[in-house]
Amino acid sequence: MSWTEEKDILLMREMAAQGIFQFKIGSKERSNIWQAIASNLNGNKDLFSYVSSRGCRDRFTLISRGYKAKTAEELKSTGGGSEDEPSEYDLLLEELTHLSEESDKRADTEAETAKVKRKKSVQKRNWLSK
Repeated sequence: MSWTEEKDILLMREMAAQGIFQFKIGSKERSNIWQAIASNLNGNKDLFSYVSSRGCRDRFTLISRGYKAKTAEELKSTGGGSEDEPSEYDLLLEELTHLSEESDKRADTEAETAKVKRKKSVQKRNWLSK
């Protein structure tokens, strides 16, 4: 299957509707959401013959990386964003990329907090065993 901007917009609308980034990356819940997104897209027989949850995830990763590179290049070359009116595609991509980054930061913070708690617990256990 080849992706088009129209298909990308449908994918991103579905991602926004499902709230994909409220769940931790790699979690069962997020996996279930990706499956629901793929299932809903496959319901549109006019545009999608078949798309897997992995295909949806990979497509968003690809367009998100492209968006980040484009944004970084625009900031470097002009010192700001583009002057054009943003399209629905651009708005969805910007918002979902932002939500993805926030989700990643939240997961990193939670992992760091858990690491600190484990370290304190081990230190306390070692101190008590002395």
